[in-house]
Amino acid sequence: SLGRAISRAWRDLNANERSRYEEMGNEDRFRFRSESHARDVAVTALKERLRRERDEIIITGDGGRSTRGQRRREIRKAEKRAKRELNGRHNNGNNHYEDRKRKKNEKKQTRTIAKKKTKTFIDSDEEEYH
Repeated sequence: SLGRAISRAWRDLNANERSRYEEMGNEDRFRFRSESHARDVAVTALKERLRRERDEIIITGDGGRSTRGQRRREIRKAEKRAKRELNGRHNNGNNHYEDRKRKKNEKKQTRTIAKKKTKTFIDSDEEEYH
């Protein structure tokens, strides 16, 4: 197999040839660790800066106190509410459950009316309404 052939070739190398590859491996390992550390430091600094901005206390227009994160959530919630109202999902404070319940009852009443108007014929050719 390939792994065995590579292993055999590695064992057959003398110390001088092997040290060249080990040095390249050490350099690459050092490069990887230093790049990873630099990335981790940058990500940690960014997260800390964003956390400080989010938790920074601000004074709202009505004199109250809030944080940027809380304010952002309130704005997002208001935007969603406005979008739902624009789409007609909430009429006069009704929620989805009440809308679905109302539509289901209307559909049921329509089916009941349709059943009452159907005719069934009996074998004696007399019409009977249900």
